[in-house]
Amino acid sequence: MVQHTLTPGDLRDLRVELVTQSVSPEDFSVLMNISWILRADASIRLLKATKICVTGKGNMDSYDCVRCNYTEAFQSQTRPSGGKWAFSYAGFPVELSTLYFIGAHNIPNANMNEDSPSLSVNFTSPGCLNHVMKYKKQCVETGSLWDPNITACKKNETTVEVNFTTNPLVNSYEVFILQDMEMILGYTRVLENKPTRTSVAVLVSGESDSAVVQVS
Repeated sequence: MVQHTLTPGDLRDLRVELVTQSVSPEDFSVLMNISWILRADASIRLLKATKICVTGKGNMDSYDCVRCNYTEAFQSQTRPSGGKWAFSYAGFPVELSTLYFIGAHNIPNANMNEDSPSLSVNFTSPGCLNHVMKYKKQCVETGSLWDPNITACKKNETTVEVNFTTNPLVNSYEVFILQDMEMILGYTRVLENKPTRTSVAVLVSGESDSAVVQVS
């Protein structure tokens, strides 16, 4: 095993966020954008690379690593323009509702029997309701991009007319007239198996001027 007289210190910061990448006109891949900041000390001159490993715990367990090499030796502890050195890598795919453990350390590694500085974070990916995850193909197939474009008109004291755009992936809808998002003033079920603009009259049992319409 190679022994190093000196080795670089640990990272100053490690963060994770979601980004999308277009795979085809109808499919998006969701990736982790992992960003890190280097600690501004003299050991940065020894830094050759940063290794990042991601472990996923969900419906399917996963483990993958990547080594990000720095093309030139660092000549200063901070960027010439000011501020600390910062980098990012977007390449690890993200699955729905999965717990990820992200660990990173600098290379060369610490020598045997020496402390091995590293930094780690946990990240739980959201489900199809998330504004990024909704573009995944399996979410789109369940209607995540559906915009019902609901409009409502009070016809009289007992009837509210609701108009909405149907979802091509769904053939049954529940329409609610809600007071304070809790009390149900009216309800009806709509059957429609093709994409169209549909209208339905909903009978209400109370004052509906400030009510909210919900279609699911």
